[in-house]
Amino acid sequence: MVSSEDNVLLTRHRLVASTGRLIVFALLWWVMTEGSSGMVGYGVLFVPLATALSLVLLPPRRVRSPVRRMGSAAALFGWFLWQSLRGGVDVGLRAVRPTVDIEPDTVGYTTRLPEGLCRVALMGIASVMPGTLAVKLDDNRLLIHVLDRTQDVTGQFAELERRIGDVAGVFRA
Repeated sequence: MVSSEDNVLLTRHRLVASTGRLIVFALLWWVMTEGSSGMVGYGVLFVPLATALSLVLLPPRRVRSPVRRMGSAAALFGWFLWQSLRGGVDVGLRAVRPTVDIEPDTVGYTTRLPEGLCRVALMGIASVMPGTLAVKLDDNRLLIHVLDRTQDVTGQFAELERRIGDVAGVFRA
């Protein structure tokens, strides 16, 4: 059961989202028509229509505060730097050893991240981390090339996925 306070917050969130979209669409209309006063009548009709359609096709969702998301982004960045340093040292040591100490393989990983930017971020970050390369994404299955199959690649990807989800606000309870 939803409390009246939650209803007020949800209504306020929808109102803010609707108003924001209305303003964006109005500005977009103004730019596209180069501010022509002869097009205002069309704008009065089409801007609210575009806003309503966008709310139906892409309903607003609750988003964490920008401060918390920035904190999550900073934590992701720090984690990425640490993993890159560790991976770079590991790859460097493997390169200078007299015997080649790699066991390359491709590993599959099933992601829970939603389609779109989150998955693109997962693949992009994975590809710049030493020792891994995101090869292919098929539905929610990511194919990763690794230098050493004995390392805990799925654990590392689960942590990366969780951190990206924190930034995007997609894994909240």
